[in-house]
Parts: sequence; structure tokens; C-alpha cells
Amino acid sequence: MLLAAAIGTLPGCAHSIDGTPVASSDVAMPPSMLPAPKAPPPQQRRYFDISQLSKLQDQFPPGFDRVQNSTIAPLGEDAEKFFAVGVGDIVKVDPPLCRSVLQPVRAPEDAQYTMIGGIGRGAILVGAVSSPTPLGKAVVPKGCEQVSLTQRVGGRLVVSSVTRQPGPAIDGIVTTESIAVAAQGATKSYVFAAFLSDTVAVTSEGILPGDPAAEDLLSGMLVKAVNALRAP
Repeated sequence: MLLAAAIGTLPGCAHSIDGTPVASSDVAMPPSMLPAPKAPPPQQRRYFDISQLSKLQDQFPPGFDRVQNSTIAPLGEDAEKFFAVGVGDIVKVDPPLCRSVLQPVRAPEDAQYTMIGGIGRGAILVGAVSSPTPLGKAVVPKGCEQVSLTQRVGGRLVVSSVTRQPGPAIDGIVTTESIAVAAQGATKSYVFAAFLSDTVAVTSEGILPGDPAAEDLLSGMLVKAVNALRAP
């Protein structure tokens, strides 16, 4: 009786309640024999047109009258300097392994970029970059919460302390804020960054000496840049 019951459970030997044969396709198959579930279709990557950054032409703060924008071009050799915090050529970074903290958006040489800048009571530069490969992650390596930076500016050395923290809250966007404070004079320079996708980012950089609203102004320019690229 047990053997008959066991045979009745085998594929091709099953019977319905009334005793009639049941096709093997109607029988529950072991999980190992079931067809693999279909993978969900890949999500469409949203396209961001970085040329839309030009919409910021008339959105700079009051007093920034000399505003110019650049055409889209490959980064080329400038990739290593693209919106790095501070000014001048880097002479020394301490700790040495913390150099990535100075450049929140690290794009390859074949990435496309555009910029728009304004001069007034200081300088503001806003940029956008589109990379054919994923951009570097905006992660602060362990032990790099504060970095000492030495740069050469006009024949003299300038030492600054660099920190990075989260930038302004923008829905669905990862943002960062990098601040360099000069050891002499305590002049601050800022670099804000926002990652719209794995391959597209916008940045806002500036030095506004003596302006207590500098941080808010540059943060606001980052938000404007994000909105410009997100707009349909």
C-alpha cells in the first residue's frame, strides 16, 4: 500500500481524485526542476543633458556680472584637477592616501564636461560632467576626516585644512561639501558636489572672501545646477 502510494506521486504516474491519469505537466515539480524565474528587465538609465547647465547664466548671485560658460569638451589632462578643493598646484597631502578627499568628483579623461563661472565679490564656478564609465564613489577613506593640504599659489606656499561632509539635502541625490580653510587668514574655499547618477555629476566651487553667506550661496548654486539638469 505504501509502495503504491509512493509510485502514485512520481511524475507521469499521478492520478486525479477520481482515479484518472494526470498529465506529467500538471504535477508539481521539485524546485530543482522548475524553470528559473525570468530576471526583471534592466532599468532604463535616465539621460541628463549637461548642456542645460547654461540655464544658470542669469541665476548667479547679485554682484556677479561677468558670467561666462564653456562649450562641452573632453576633460583630458584636466581630469585630475576637475573641481578639486583649494587653489594652486598641490605640493603635499597629509596623510598621502587621502588625496581623493580633495576631489569629490573623479572622472576619467574621456568624460565630457562644461562649466559656467562668474566673477564679482569673489569667484563662483559651476560645472557638470558626464562620464562613459561610473564615477568614483564619494566616500571619505578611514583616517581622512581631516587632511592637511599644501599648495603653491603665485610662488608661495599655502597650507590649508580640508574636511568633507554631506552637502545640501536634495531628494534622491547624494551630495557632498568639501571645505578648505587656510592656515593663514582663515580664508575658506568650498566645493559642493551632487551625483545625479553613476555617471553624471554637478559641482559648485567658489571663494567669496569675507562673505558670511558664501556657504549658502554656493550650496544654492549646486541646487540650481541639479534642477537645471533634471528639468524636462
